[in-house]
Amino acid sequence: MASIDWYNDIRPALVRMQKVGGHAAKGAIGGAATMILIGFVGFCWNTSTNGGLVRALGGVTTEQLADEIAARPGPEGRPGPEGPTGPQGPAGPPGDAALAGASTPPIPVVRLNAKANISFDKSGPIAHSETYPICALAKASLRRDAKSDGACQLKHGTRNGGQWEVVVQGATCAVTCYTLSTGN
Repeated sequence: MASIDWYNDIRPALVRMQKVGGHAAKGAIGGAATMILIGFVGFCWNTSTNGGLVRALGGVTTEQLADEIAARPGPEGRPGPEGPTGPQGPAGPPGDAALAGASTPPIPVVRLNAKANISFDKSGPIAHSETYPICALAKASLRRDAKSDGACQLKHGTRNGGQWEVVVQGATCAVTCYTLSTGN
């Protein structure tokens, strides 16, 4: 056999080996994808038919297993050890029957009722606020065009008939005023 014949014989074998290796990788990927697809279809079938795939393969569903366990409980065990009886605790407070004769004075209740919620972007008095004993800052938000830090301040004025006043510096301030009501 001449050297050229030997070369021609080996080369097709190497080419065939490379082709087989490429087909093997494609086959493995295809097989894995097929197994995933079959598993997904089986899972969907089993969940949609309430265990149909498990029953078709000869198994029992979890409901059948739970019913079987409930129908045949295991043997009842012997009772555990009992210890000695402990000492009796102290007597509790008297019940409602003991308090029925005594009358308690009514407890006064003070409620805050929100009456006015006003927003301000300039300083000044709060109109008709002399009738409100309590006013509080509800919200302060800074303006984008403010050249300094924004601030809100609320004070009960002695001028303007005792009106509440708000001082605004580069912000928008919300003030809520309250009235008081009493009852029992």
